[in-house]
Amino acid sequence: IILLKQFVIDLISQHTVFMLVHLSVYIEVNTLYIECDMMIRNLFLSSTVC
Repeated sequence: IILLKQFVIDLISQHTVFMLVHLSVYIEVNTLYIECDMMIRNLFLSSTVC
């Protein structure tokens, strides 16, 4: 029972670390995507105005 409890705790902590890493990567990718999107829109707008 104690071993099972330890196993569950290990599993949860590993899962939490994995989720945090996944989340930070997801946020970075999203930020990059948004920045690129803004750049493309700005280029498009400036080219349309000219």
